[in-house]
Parts: sequence; C-alpha cells; structure tokens
Amino acid sequence: MTAQSSPLFSVIIPTHNRCDYLRGAVASVFGQTLSSWELIIIDDGSVDTTSAYVAELPADRVTSIRHEHPQGVSRARNAGIARARGHIVAFLDDDDEYVPEFLAIMADLFSGPTGPDIAWGESAGWGAVPNREPWHNPVSQDLVVCSPPSLAGISASLGLCARRAVLAVEGGFDEYMAVSEDIDLLFRFASAGRIYAHVRRPLVRVRAGNHPSLSRSRDYAKIADSEARLITKHSAFLRRLPDLRTHYLGSLAGAYYRAGRWREARATMSELLRHRPLSPRSWERLLRFESRRAWRQLCGKISQAS
Repeated sequence: MTAQSSPLFSVIIPTHNRCDYLRGAVASVFGQTLSSWELIIIDDGSVDTTSAYVAELPADRVTSIRHEHPQGVSRARNAGIARARGHIVAFLDDDDEYVPEFLAIMADLFSGPTGPDIAWGESAGWGAVPNREPWHNPVSQDLVVCSPPSLAGISASLGLCARRAVLAVEGGFDEYMAVSEDIDLLFRFASAGRIYAHVRRPLVRVRAGNHPSLSRSRDYAKIADSEARLITKHSAFLRRLPDLRTHYLGSLAGAYYRAGRWREARATMSELLRHRPLSPRSWERLLRFESRRAWRQLCGKISQAS
C-alpha cells in the first residue's frame, strides 16, 4: 500500500483516551481488501498513550489531527472532513471495527448507476453481548433499502459513508448535538433529496458493553436536548413521514422521562398522542413511563423518610 494523491475513501476515526480499542479499529482499516484509502485519526484531547501510538503509524497512509482539549465527536469528525482527500468519506468509531470487505462493498454500492450519496450498514456485536443479531428493516427483504422506514432503525455511524462533494454542499455534523448528530446528517441528506441506502448485512463489529464513548452518552439531559433539536430542525421533513415522527417523538419523551424532566416528557407524550391517538404502542409507552416516574418518586420519598 502506498500513498495516493486521491484515494477512493477517507476513513475518519475520532478518539479519546482509548488507545487499546483504537488499535483494533486501525487494524481493521489496514486489513481491508480494497487498498484505495487514507486514514485520518483525530485525537480529541487524549491523555493516555494515543499520541505515541498514532505517531508510530505510517505517515504515507495516516494523517493525525490533535485537539489539545476535548471538543466532542462532531467537531472531531468535522476536522477530519476538512482534511479528507477521498471521494467518499467513511466514519468509524474508535471502539468498532470494519469487516475486511467493508470498503469493497461500499465501493461497489457507490459506483453503481444509481449509487447513493450516503449509506450505512448493519452491525454485529462482540464483548458483553457476543453475536448480537443485526437490526433488520421489517418492510423489505432486499439487500439494499432506500425507503423512509429504514431511517427509523438506524445507527448511522455504524459504517456511515458519504460522498465528500455532497458533504461540502450539505455540511458536516451539527456541533451543538451531543448525540443523534449522525441521524441529523442523514435527515439533512434525505430532506435535500439525496439518495441514501441501508445495506442489510453486518459490516461493522461493535464492542458491546457500557464503556465510555465519544459517540454515546448516558447524560439524559443532553440526549433530550439533542433529540429535541433534531425534531425541531426537521419538523417539516418528519411531518411528511408520520411513522418516523412517531418514532422520534417517542424517543424524545423517553429521554425527558429519564432526565426527570416530567413536564416536558408529558408535553411530548401529549403531542405524540394527538399525532397518533389510536396507537396502542404510544399508550403503552405513556403507561410505562408514568409508572417509572411514580416509582422513582416513591423511592425518593422513602429515602428521605429514612
């Protein structure tokens, strides 16, 4: 493998204090069956051995960017996009790994006569939950799905790829979003009429468990704020797709309940029930959330009394 002036793929990996995991992610890129790629690693303020490890990687294949202070996954990815030279930009989390054929499969998909502007695949897990079954779109058994229902079950950063030229037009990741920044990017592409594709096969191995991650969060207040921003930004788009709107309103209500923001949670559930008043799933969700809220309040009162 040698340096290329214009590789087909620019693979972007943001990382923070997880050098051991990063080694596996990087090895999966070097192990690709397709060799037309460059790798861009953004060290987002790591204080472990990440800098030393990245410095040892071949400079003709790897570009490194260092943030002295953590700036978040969206800003890190955007920094990588700004340095990318490939025709297609591929995103990989530092605790995940590509299957060896990942880039070759994506290259075939993007090169077709109706090739997409943005695409993603499914995942297979290992670690705390080995051999996790990949998510399947229930409305189609096709290998590649390009339909609105496929947007409701995505984990877009799992093998997310986009044409660099289209990214330049539509913009990168929203740096104000702590989570769902990948979904926001996909919605912007879909709203603009860009072609998107969900490849229905496991293309990324995902490390299961509760370890910290740049692209995941258990800060439910931040999750709620990000999902509220997602719904507000894409209100017109979601109104055209009622099932998708139902999905994300329910997700937002759940984030509000988990954050203890009861008033906002109930307002969101009210909006959801006005939107889908006959949906058994929505009423079941309301009952479940309210039961949890009542239980948490009861536990709090018992704790105070003791």
